[in-house]
Amino acid sequence: HFLLLGLNGAFLTGDIFNLYVWFEIIIITSFVLLTIGGEKAQLEGAVKYFTLNILASIIFLTAIAVLYGLTGSLNMADLAAKVAAVENRTLVQVNAL
Repeated sequence: HFLLLGLNGAFLTGDIFNLYVWFEIIIITSFVLLTIGGEKAQLEGAVKYFTLNILASIIFLTAIAVLYGLTGSLNMADLAAKVAAVENRTLVQVNAL
């Protein structure tokens, strides 16, 4: 149920930071589902999964911070207009990667 909650929240949010929060709920829920059996292979996979996801979360959060610094907003509707007005196109393109 928490996985469905996270997916629905990610699709319905209108804010980039809330999207990050919903993704974290999805990641935590899938991590728990991965480790339910407690076997060695599951735990080894869970460690790899956690490592990759913590790295991705740090990159995602950093991109959100840069986006907020450039535009002053995290609302997706505001970002559609404000990103087009940013003069530093290189930073916008790097942030989009």
